[in-house]
Amino acid sequence: MNKFTFLFLSLTFWTVSNEKPIKAQDITTTEATEMTSITNEANETNQITESNESNTSESKYIIDTEVSWPEINQSFEEQSSSNMIEEFNDQTKSLIVDQISIIKEQSKTSSIFVQAANHQLSSSEDATEVLPADDLIKLFIAAVYFYQIETKQITADDMVNIADQEIIPGSTLANLPQDKSYSLKVLVQLMLQSHDNMATDLLIESLGGLEKVNQQIQELGFIQTSLVNNMATELSGAANQYNETSASDLANLLLALFQGVLFDEDINQEALTMYSQHGPIGIANSLDNNQLFYGLKAKAMQEGMLHDALLYEVESEVPVVIVVMSEQLSDAENRLDKLGYQLNHLIME
Repeated sequence: MNKFTFLFLSLTFWTVSNEKPIKAQDITTTEATEMTSITNEANETNQITESNESNTSESKYIIDTEVSWPEINQSFEEQSSSNMIEEFNDQTKSLIVDQISIIKEQSKTSSIFVQAANHQLSSSEDATEVLPADDLIKLFIAAVYFYQIETKQITADDMVNIADQEIIPGSTLANLPQDKSYSLKVLVQLMLQSHDNMATDLLIESLGGLEKVNQQIQELGFIQTSLVNNMATELSGAANQYNETSASDLANLLLALFQGVLFDEDINQEALTMYSQHGPIGIANSLDNNQLFYGLKAKAMQEGMLHDALLYEVESEVPVVIVVMSEQLSDAENRLDKLGYQLNHLIME
């Protein structure tokens, strides 16, 4: 499929292909039940749980701005529009732009990207600005996990013995029996479902360590993202450099997964199941919670950071992607809620 051949396109020309995506409704009840079983075990224990082809070196091009997938962009002229969004006039669209501008103005630093359908609603502010990633780095670690499964470097059932491992206080894994082994799939579930930092560090180690995972993040095309610390180091406050990413990389990751162009179909299906852990919080707080939200709202590990990366379907096969990364944003939670409210209000009119 030549998945990792990249086009150098400006942010203005980001769009979503009409390649049929894996639909949210294709995620089965069995899969959803399986996703919660490990977290439920931890709840019972502690009652508290934090709510390419392999030859990429020949086809990968690195630049200092952003890259995008041709599979996402190839049908720019043919992309179908959203009937809901096409009725927006300039005045109503400007309300969303105003909310984004407020977030930018009231943040020390920010990186923001919003897009719906075929650029019917599109806005960005410093989308390629690199900020400390906090929990959002886990989305890219999960991408490397699925890449290594696809390339047969690992299997989901590979086991990790957590005996004698460094315990990170407050982690869900710390509340589970310490004399057991857990599969890599369970570690990914805990990482994305429960923001589990101990599971994240064990997963990084199992995937080959910081240097290898960071290299493969870059090879997948996320060149503005860097993994330099494990979670224990990030939490310690002693890091000289933080894990980093941008709204541009996060939007590309979510769109590529939704369109089914990042991995082979079966792997991409499982990845979508794992990534549907955002929940009706943050930007999604005012949205219809009878749907799946892909992405993650970060729990800040550095003071003053608030990040949210969200993709959902406004209509069948018509995604909206919203990524807000902010540093020292005034009234941060309320700002995210207002952005989601305005978007939902306009779409439902």
